[in-house]
Amino acid sequence: MANQNNSTIMSKLASEAGLVLIPFFFTLIVFMFKVGKFFFYDIPLEHISVSLGELFSFWFGFFIAVGVLGFAFINLIVGIIKQGKSQKFFNVVLYDPLLYGLVRGYK
Repeated sequence: MANQNNSTIMSKLASEAGLVLIPFFFTLIVFMFKVGKFFFYDIPLEHISVSLGELFSFWFGFFIAVGVLGFAFINLIVGIIKQGKSQKFFNVVLYDPLLYGLVRGYK
């Protein structure tokens, strides 16, 4: 019984490790950016601090970029599908709800 509980705890930790690594890598990217900036201006590295504002701005920029690239990818896929025989079906099922959601917004 104890082995089974340990294995389920370990499997949960392993499955959620990706969720822990995402903020860690974002913080690491912001920190390395600050290190580069401090090296360029010849400021001692003891003065480096990463603020929540910098982290949120990086998150925001990252998700905007992913959203724009994702929309461009979906637009490309829809364009390829529209050239096929089932153009009307995919236009109604895939493309129109996407545009409606972007224009209307999520409430």
